[in-house]
Amino acid sequence: MDSIAGGVSRLSISESPAMARIPQARDLDDEGHQALDKTVLKIFNLHVKFNQDPDWVSLLLVIVNNDTRLSTLSAEGANELLKRESSLMAVLQKGWVDRSFREVRRLGVSPYPLPSDYCR
Repeated sequence: MDSIAGGVSRLSISESPAMARIPQARDLDDEGHQALDKTVLKIFNLHVKFNQDPDWVSLLLVIVNNDTRLSTLSAEGANELLKRESSLMAVLQKGWVDRSFREVRRLGVSPYPLPSDYCR
């Protein structure tokens, strides 16, 4: 496992295109994810209304920083992470299309280091 220094030092990222995933036991239930999705979509309501893509760094920041289970992410860290992990961008874009960011939240963005046996 590899880590990014600074504000995302606890963000677990695999070296492969498939990023680490948090264990299902630590995941939110459907209602928890829906509540967080609602908050994200409210913030980006004009993008939704006019069917425009958001700034991807901003979207990632809102998703991560509105979930208290996740490590805080800076704009610089989010930008670096999106450049470095193409799989994250793909998941983020799919989440935007589906209006559901569960999979983004489950990609190892956790305040706890993830043992390698939790990664798929």
